[in-house]
Amino acid sequence: MIVTSLLVFITAVVRTSSHWHTKGEFICLEAAKNITYDPLCASNNQTFQNFVAFQCFIRYFDVHGLSVRHGACSTNPEPDHCVLSFVVWRPVCGSDNVTYSSVWEMMCEAQRLRMWNSVQYEGLCRAQCTVSLAYKPVCSSENVVYANMEALKCSAMRNPERNITLKKQGPCWNADLITSICQPPRNSRYKGPTNPVCANNGVTYEHYNSLACLRIYNHDLRILHDGPCKYRDIVLPRDVKQTCHLADNNAIMMPVCGSNNITYPNPFVLKCAKERGVVSGDVKVRHEGNCRKDLEEEEVVQKQYDPCQEKQNAIASLNRTDQPLFCASDGISYYSSKNYACAVKTNGGWFQYTIIRIGVPCHRSDSPCEKLQVLPEALVADPICGSDGVSYANPLSLMCAMMADQKLKKHHKGECITP
Repeated sequence: MIVTSLLVFITAVVRTSSHWHTKGEFICLEAAKNITYDPLCASNNQTFQNFVAFQCFIRYFDVHGLSVRHGACSTNPEPDHCVLSFVVWRPVCGSDNVTYSSVWEMMCEAQRLRMWNSVQYEGLCRAQCTVSLAYKPVCSSENVVYANMEALKCSAMRNPERNITLKKQGPCWNADLITSICQPPRNSRYKGPTNPVCANNGVTYEHYNSLACLRIYNHDLRILHDGPCKYRDIVLPRDVKQTCHLADNNAIMMPVCGSNNITYPNPFVLKCAKERGVVSGDVKVRHEGNCRKDLEEEEVVQKQYDPCQEKQNAIASLNRTDQPLFCASDGISYYSSKNYACAVKTNGGWFQYTIIRIGVPCHRSDSPCEKLQVLPEALVADPICGSDGVSYANPLSLMCAMMADQKLKKHHKGECITP
């Protein structure tokens, strides 16, 4: 009877302990996702990173009777990350390219060595590769297009079980792919990609492929910029008959406001109307867009809130401290939100901007050039043409090149089209 009671007691204790550990592991997994520094001081004079880390500690180790208050302990202000270093298995890759079992093990090791470290990405560290910034596409044995030969070799090294080899130089072209570029789909409801580009003939094409296909017949075509053509891109023909032909047959909608305060559907119509004597010959284009009295006032307001125009003033008036506002995905530490807003406005259309860390400067591992060695994005063939006429493998490659050449900019998406 006594033995039976003892077994029941032991079983209950084991179950209770198992319950605490299961619940503690769940909370610790949540805590491992949140390493925000919001310190708490426990009644045992131990500082914790934040409240979730404190919950992890008391649940996982089944600690009772502790109370906490906001703020670090005055006599022991630094959290002891080593206490929680092995309570969960949630591997991360540190900026030192070492895999740690959890973010706490990484911080514990940094604390022990008195060295700075941060998380590059979750999961095991990937093999570092020799990268090329240039877009020189190759086709693999799996019919996957890689940005260049270095990217293919890197993928093969990281995935030896797939036995990736070179099939041929250049993209994995086939008859269906060529047809899809030069011929619209039979299903009229399918709109296809909508990434318009403006060509040097002043025509806006629906996407890059449309212009690339036309270059088979007209090698003089090239891309001026991404997005639809604007008034400044239009080159009016010298031949009056050709201008009027375009006015009568071109359905392009690019409204311009004449100096007579009348809106014309495009500059060809206004030019032809003057040649035909419909309007006075001294009528000129006042501005692009519809005639509106409040247009000029709106433009002034927009200029006042342009972060790039205020960038220099913001820098001059900034009381710079050692702690930046945040580190961004372009590897730059920003001390002014206006500078960051300007960067997003300038490059946000082709580069994915995110805030990596708040209140901490960027580390070398945050640089786009360093990310190219470890991130999968480095292997992706997503060409982008730089202002230097070079086709870069992907946006990350161009951003890396821009770190070395501040005059370099994005010209247009897609491979550079040269005459």
